Amino acid sequence: MDRIGYAVIAIILDVVLGSSSFLDLGNLKLFAIISLVLALYSILPMREFTFTAPVSLVPSLLLGGSPTPLVLASVLSVLSYYLREHSTSFLLALSLSLALVNSGDVLQVLGFLVLTASVLYLKLDLRGVVVNGVLLLTLAALFYSISQPSLMSQFSNVAYFSLLFGVLGVAVERTSLPKRFPRIPMLFVPYALLSLTVGLPQAYYWWDPKSLFFRTSPLSLWAPLKYFPQLNGLAGSWPLSHLTLRLGVLGVDAYIAVLVYVAGLASFLMFTGLKMKYAPLFSLIYQVLSPFDHPYLLLGYSILPLTVWLMNSNSRAYLKYPAIMVTSVIGSSYFLFPLQASLLGGVTSRRGIGWAVVGMIGANLFWIVPYTLLGSPSVGRLGNVVPLALLLPLMVSVIHFNGERRAAILSIASLAYISSSLPYTEALYPVAILSTLLAVNKGKTLITAITLFILLSSSTYQFISFHPVNIPSPLLKAQDQVENATLVWWNDSFPLLSPVPSNWTQLPLNSIQYIVTNNTAKENPDYTGFPMSIRVILPSTFVRINGSWYPESAPVFSVGPDNFTYSYKSENLSLERTNSFVLVDSRSGVQYLDWKFSPGNSSAFSISISGDWIQLFPQVYLAIAYNVTNTTGFAPISFNALALTLGNRSPFFQFSSSKISLLGFGTPLDLTKNFSLTLYFQNANGYVELYGERFNGELHQLSLPSRFPWNNVTDVILILPLDNRVEIKSFSISTLLPLDITQSWVSWYSTSASNVTFVPSSTLNGTVYFSSPERIQLHALLLNGSYLDLRSGERVSGLRELTVSSPPGLVNLTSLVVLSSEMEYYVVGKFNVSTNYTVNQTLVAGGILDKIDTPVKLNVTLLPLSGPLNSSVQYIVDGKVEHNTSIILPPGDHTVIMYFLGQGLVYPSLYLSVISFILAFVISVFSKRLELVVSRMGKALEKYEKPDHEAG
Repeated sequence: MDRIGYAVIAIILDVVLGSSSFLDLGNLKLFAIISLVLALYSILPMREFTFTAPVSLVPSLLLGGSPTPLVLASVLSVLSYYLREHSTSFLLALSLSLALVNSGDVLQVLGFLVLTASVLYLKLDLRGVVVNGVLLLTLAALFYSISQPSLMSQFSNVAYFSLLFGVLGVAVERTSLPKRFPRIPMLFVPYALLSLTVGLPQAYYWWDPKSLFFRTSPLSLWAPLKYFPQLNGLAGSWPLSHLTLRLGVLGVDAYIAVLVYVAGLASFLMFTGLKMKYAPLFSLIYQVLSPFDHPYLLLGYSILPLTVWLMNSNSRAYLKYPAIMVTSVIGSSYFLFPLQASLLGGVTSRRGIGWAVVGMIGANLFWIVPYTLLGSPSVGRLGNVVPLALLLPLMVSVIHFNGERRAAILSIASLAYISSSLPYTEALYPVAILSTLLAVNKGKTLITAITLFILLSSSTYQFISFHPVNIPSPLLKAQDQVENATLVWWNDSFPLLSPVPSNWTQLPLNSIQYIVTNNTAKENPDYTGFPMSIRVILPSTFVRINGSWYPESAPVFSVGPDNFTYSYKSENLSLERTNSFVLVDSRSGVQYLDWKFSPGNSSAFSISISGDWIQLFPQVYLAIAYNVTNTTGFAPISFNALALTLGNRSPFFQFSSSKISLLGFGTPLDLTKNFSLTLYFQNANGYVELYGERFNGELHQLSLPSRFPWNNVTDVILILPLDNRVEIKSFSISTLLPLDITQSWVSWYSTSASNVTFVPSSTLNGTVYFSSPERIQLHALLLNGSYLDLRSGERVSGLRELTVSSPPGLVNLTSLVVLSSEMEYYVVGKFNVSTNYTVNQTLVAGGILDKIDTPVKLNVTLLPLSGPLNSSVQYIVDGKVEHNTSIILPPGDHTVIMYFLGQGLVYPSLYLSVISFILAFVISVFSKRLELVVSRMGKALEKYEKPDHEAG
């Protein structure tokens, strides 16, 4: 290289160094760059350029920067100038140490391993690495003396590795390698090892054995509810990724390292085959430009040089073309690989390229056909391509200076397309790199040097701009929590981590079992099943009896004539006490009595009142309310309350400050004579529900839910308009014994003997059977008003109520059944028939297979499909296409498949690819024989036609 070339390199180094001083890199990173630049200056044959490095840092100092970088650069430039052959290894080791001082041990070991190997390869003085270790050890001692333990620890670590590898290098530097030592293969090992430390790129985050999408077979075009084609990775990325992931957390790193190594080795093979004079250097540059953060492009990038080498080889046709087809199938993990290989083959190969392209297309028909009809897979995009765009003027100059023009034209076209931000720009990335290296092979040395520098700068930029991802540990816990679910709605980051089918479209909420959001998984209480919900159809002779349970109450307080107390009363409400009752008389407007009460942690309570109504006028209410005071207005009611009207129709209202809502009607009440009334309230999902009334001893079931919060109950109020008069004999509020009610059992716990009453929704006739581990007694109230003590197995007629009397402690009623001659009525307990059906769900290529084994009839509701799913997915039930969403399955074994229709394209397309391989081999083997046969047939025809011509 002439003086102009060296001057250009020096200018580039100075620009890099000067620009770095304005970036917010931190002192250690900037010092590392200074050391690296001066190490490169020590290699240049023109020593006077060394002193330009400190000058490049002057603008930073003049603009208010620290003088320390300028001082360091000045000292190191003197060292580089006077001890050039001895200082290079020291400056390289110092640069590496400062760059890795805050890194982990693994990265430091790999860094010094690569440095030692490079210094040995370049035959530099390894004592500089030892000197660097001594210097760092001295700095560590200095930091210790000034009470900087963190800096002391960091510098002592890199000092140790610098000394270790420096001493080992000095020990082996005089040793010559065996002649058979594979030097070229080892050339690509350092960068491959370095790639083990890059971290997890975003595009690989779902490469997890637990991920449904990672586990999905490559033959399947469909992960449930999502078109997710991986068919083009059948022979490349899919088997390699699953093989490397067996290494656990190092799996992704191993995948990247293997392909980065293959990229270097394959490119060296290609450049050597094309007789390029800089083959080792060019292959190293191609290797360090590997797009490690794009998993599928990386595989195509690694295989592409091997395919181009095969296109230019002189192998026999029956070996060459099938081999090209095989490598194209592997490289097509990035689906535009055939295009990449065709473009480079057209530039490098002089003959046979057409047959190679046809062969590659035929070999890849197994994915080309489905992708053409259904759509291609999504691929990542390249990051900032500014460094590559700088190559465009250089490639134009290559054409002017008689370089490889065909390669230069392809390079210009590829670089221009990459810079355009058009779709699939990443497809031409490997084409641009290889064609650029091919173009400068025979060009001017200066252009080659600048081109290589820009390519290396692009590689550096790739590392600087790369940011590994960290998956939050709570999200991994959520992944474990939902791994046995049927369908989740992954409303969070990293959606492809889902271990089960996830919701990618609008689906009914009841088909979703879990919702993952904010790194947590929440179970959906409305879930019924996916891709179908199932309900058992019992024999018509089995009936589940509905009804209400009314436990015994525990009074919170009770008042009567002797102790009639209250919290508030209105001024014009008259109270007259006698020995047997309290006369309450409303003498003006709307009057009230208020008792403060809160249910607290109880799940139910009751309000009871008894007496005689002397004079009843409309709009008398017994109510529960929130935060009533002695100044609250009642005409009209403008506070939050639930009120039952005491009268013939008994409407049930919810009052608020803005509106009045009618919630339903209670039991008609005749209050003109002696009466007793109990209202039963329970906590229904956080709100108050009126679920029963007992009037004059007769229990009535109700179900009147409200939107009045359970925790807002603070008052019980009797509201009396003008001229209403009532004799109150007793008034009480009680909490109820908590019950655990299921279809299989009813249980409760009481510290004393207790009674629990069940009121069926309809009158029962038959033989009563019941069971409990505890000694219980049953008492029946019949339609005729008589009471009967029941034993298990005793027949009754007109059963209206059942009361269970139990001893203190835990009571568990496990069975309560009434059998008639034709029917079995189940109040509590399991049916006397097996209802345990089983569903085994597995993923199959293109769908979900549910195998159902049931001893009873099932009512199956298939998930209704809408939008794109309606036209692309169908149900197959027991081998037949099912268009109805509700079906009845008889007892026995059944299969239900949710099937992606496009899956049917896979196997015919695979057949076409296999036929293409067979045809390629047959044509290659018999091509010369066919040519000979055609030639002889042509000669025979000429001889046959010649006599006729002469005769004419």
